[in-house]
Amino acid sequence: MKKRAKFILHGIIISLAMACLIYFITSHIYIFEDFEFKTLDLRFKLRGKTQAEKNKEIIFEDIVIVDIDEISLDKLGKFYDWPRSYHGQALNYISLGEPKAIGFDILFIEEDKDITQDQALCADTMKARKVVHSYFMGGKEKDEVVNLRKESFFKNFSYPMKERGKVDLLKNKFASLPIPSLTEASGGLGYLDTMPDDDGIVRNTYLIKEYKGRVYPSFALEIIRLYLGAKKEEVEILLGKYIKIKEIKIPIDKTGRMLINYKGPTPSYRYISYHWVLEKRVPCEVFKDKIVLFGTSAPGLMDLRSSPFSPAYPGVEIHANIIKNIKDNTYLVKVSEKAILCLVIFLGILVGFFSASLSLMIGILVVFLILLSYLILILYYFNALNIWLPCVQPLMVIFFSFLGNWIYRYRFEEKEKKKIRSIFEKYVSFGIVNEILNNPEGLKLGGEKKEVTILFSDIRKFTTMSEQLLPEKVVFILNRYFTSMSKIIFEYEGTLDKFIGDGIMAFYGAPIYTPDHTKKAVFTALKMREELKRLNEEFKREDISTLNIGIGINTGEVVVGNIGSKERMEYTVIGDNVNLCSRLQSLSQEGQIIISESTYQKIKDLVEVVKLEAVKVKGKKDFIQVYEVIKLKE
Repeated sequence: MKKRAKFILHGIIISLAMACLIYFITSHIYIFEDFEFKTLDLRFKLRGKTQAEKNKEIIFEDIVIVDIDEISLDKLGKFYDWPRSYHGQALNYISLGEPKAIGFDILFIEEDKDITQDQALCADTMKARKVVHSYFMGGKEKDEVVNLRKESFFKNFSYPMKERGKVDLLKNKFASLPIPSLTEASGGLGYLDTMPDDDGIVRNTYLIKEYKGRVYPSFALEIIRLYLGAKKEEVEILLGKYIKIKEIKIPIDKTGRMLINYKGPTPSYRYISYHWVLEKRVPCEVFKDKIVLFGTSAPGLMDLRSSPFSPAYPGVEIHANIIKNIKDNTYLVKVSEKAILCLVIFLGILVGFFSASLSLMIGILVVFLILLSYLILILYYFNALNIWLPCVQPLMVIFFSFLGNWIYRYRFEEKEKKKIRSIFEKYVSFGIVNEILNNPEGLKLGGEKKEVTILFSDIRKFTTMSEQLLPEKVVFILNRYFTSMSKIIFEYEGTLDKFIGDGIMAFYGAPIYTPDHTKKAVFTALKMREELKRLNEEFKREDISTLNIGIGINTGEVVVGNIGSKERMEYTVIGDNVNLCSRLQSLSQEGQIIISESTYQKIKDLVEVVKLEAVKVKGKKDFIQVYEVIKLKE
């Protein structure tokens, strides 16, 4: 039990070390982050596929996208040739439907050749009130003429932020702002942010950025502010925690980023062709209480981005997803690093325990079930709770913890097998050794009480005979005799304890317990007697004196185990029943097999015996009933 507990403890320690090592490595090598992103993309796709199978087509109606699509371009000509009055007309018509907020994912950073076009758009923007125009903000210096009027008024669109200096926001060196008159007419301004990760896929959005010491909102965040009717002064920012607008708390990291929880493949929102709006083919009531976004899905206008669903995902729909996340409080939340560390440690302990405490095949099955259960768990958390549980780190911990335990177990078991083999290969047959190796759990080398059958044999008058022979001849005869008798002992699955001069000690029922150990011991004795006849025939032909043996057999409880000193250990049996068996062997005459009462009771139906007179043996108060085995019953 102590060895098993120690083995399990070692397994847990190995898994813990593996978990901590994997966590450290994966946290510092960015390729693993890329793998994790791919698993996130896969989760989006699986969720989208599941939703599609349930509902066929999911279209969210609360956000409407007025799409400058291929049809609109065919009808109205090249986009860059459109007069800005088109946008004013569309804006006026949509405003009749009383939407909650309108956003233009279209840049108006240069003045139109026809100033009246800009004036008309500005007037329509001011009339509609809740209109957010977009601009571009960059991190590198850019040569451009700074419009002081534009820059001065731009400050009015910044957000307040306390203790901003504790953590650095993404700093920007320039801002390509809308034309001054449009900047002044807008209800809000927001920079366009669809910054991709290193693999080109947009998964995050910077909701706030810094420009010339002030904090400015993204396009989507400013639309939400107008939608909620909040003043800029009411916005509360706490980096690393949240942006609060009225009762809504938006989770952000220390740089002001938010994860985008994509609702599905495009289109997940209601798209209305731009020219339909311009031609008033859509009732203006369609826009009532909606958030309306102007944007494009046309490939030629270069506003398609890579998303988890597609490499050609409209940028305007990315903004729609961000707005939808904030509006419905359906944020995608990634678990903290502390939680991830606790998770991988827990999985390491779990895998370590089962890997060390179960057999290899059952361990593989259990670890596979743990892995499968965790995969189901991360899908459930993602689909039902919008929580991003890590995939790569835990799966690596599960796999490598099991692998580490398996390697340790293999080396440990090989060491144990080598130890067991070194102990038993001289005592028992090759088959018994293999059986012990295959089932080492049943072996107790430290010692245990066990019922066994002991066999002692001795060559009668061999000492006198050996005095008349050369030493080489004595050794030759004994080796021939011991070899033949050992084979018989092994044949009946006996354990050859030792050679004592010209005597043999063996026992049955340990280390592998067999219920018929008494029968095997008696059958061994009978066959030894027969084998000796054959061996004597050979000795006669070789002019060697014949041998005679006496055998004693007793069955009873003994202490069995690996006994000896640190330098030399032997697997043997000790106890009164061993001593009694030795006495029985001393009583036996040439060719006799003497058994005790306890042995007789177990094999009386198998052999013919002669009941002998009870004898008094050293160490026993009472007389002992003994029997002579004659032969097997017919």
